[in-house]
Amino acid sequence: MSLIHETGCLVVIEGVETKDEALIAIDVGADMVQGFYFILPEAEISFNSELDSTLTDLVQLQRSQAKKQTQRLDHYFDEFQALYEKALDNFRQHKDFRQASAIIFSEQRAIRCFLLDEVGYQIGNSIHAPSYKQEVDKRVLPLLAGKNASWSHKYYHFRAINQPGKLQVTRPYLSVAGLHMCITVSQAIEVNDTVFVFCCDLYRQDS
Repeated sequence: MSLIHETGCLVVIEGVETKDEALIAIDVGADMVQGFYFILPEAEISFNSELDSTLTDLVQLQRSQAKKQTQRLDHYFDEFQALYEKALDNFRQHKDFRQASAIIFSEQRAIRCFLLDEVGYQIGNSIHAPSYKQEVDKRVLPLLAGKNASWSHKYYHFRAINQPGKLQVTRPYLSVAGLHMCITVSQAIEVNDTVFVFCCDLYRQDS
């Protein structure tokens, strides 16, 4: 949907036959929708007095669902941010990245932690949550370590560098190191006059 809009085109979703499908179409930002859910085909165009109320009810329901999901996500990130900040404090004090990462891994959605330098190169290998090691796809094993890889082009690095001390959260994306949808939380911190970007991948939060 985003790609089509970026090309300057409008989007019509056809074949909408249920309320759930109609809600999805609204949620993803379709410009037009068509389907039996709204009205059945007729030989002649006629005014449907119930159509306006159907569309209004759908939009209100979608807004209500989106608001509830946003509230759940906000609550989740409030809890995770406290854990993340605790890990950052631990790293500042002890300079032990593995020890700091262990604090984050008490969160079930945490996948891996990795540390970047100021210009975007990864320092050491990624540290994975103990539970994640059981789910690793063997096809991506060569990509899991990450040592010396350059991530300077990634949002989680350059946004963190441009806004030091501020928590950054990416949009969901497909991780090249795991073939799963995730988000990355990052923050630039200074330790002994050296700038680091402390990153953590989380399984995408949908609910």
